[in-house]
Amino acid sequence: KTPKDKVSIEHIYPQKPSNYYWRNQFRKYPSDEEKHALANSLGNLLPLSMSVNSSLQNDSFKDKKQNRYGYDKGSYSEGEIAILEDWTPEEILKRGLRLLEFIEKRWDLKFPSEDYKISLLGLKFLFDERPDVPEIEEIDYSSRDDHYNGTKGEIKVSDHLKKKDLYMVEYYFKFFNALKERIPSLYETATSH
Repeated sequence: KTPKDKVSIEHIYPQKPSNYYWRNQFRKYPSDEEKHALANSLGNLLPLSMSVNSSLQNDSFKDKKQNRYGYDKGSYSEGEIAILEDWTPEEILKRGLRLLEFIEKRWDLKFPSEDYKISLLGLKFLFDERPDVPEIEEIDYSSRDDHYNGTKGEIKVSDHLKKKDLYMVEYYFKFFNALKERIPSLYETATSH
């Protein structure tokens, strides 16, 4: 009905995965090529309206599911994703294979083999032997909540920072700490908007 209702393509696993959830969940695949392949594989793509897509960005999977415009309130395809507990490389592969099976049935096509489908999805590297990678330690931002008092519209700084791009947070910390050296009484608060 409006330009905001136009369909866009959501990358469930983001193209620039800097949020802690994504960095930890996909930690076994650190190379830029692997991240790119996972983000752009058919099983990771989800049609959404432009307005919903822009509201989700780099949020964690839980936040993408339960955001006020989240997957749990959307189309059949979104609902299918929303029932999952986590979004993993294995889920990207499974969904990609299901979509290729749908294409085969819908348009009476036949892909030569399962191995061919996995290659077509660009995910053969998921079957490479890899060492276990320990979980990435989540940064504790709770020390930033010293001045939180629950005023209407205010949220904890730690809750605000958890949803932000890691590189932006690191830059912000450096900037804030440099200012704090010059202005010792400086403090921070975050608002929900």
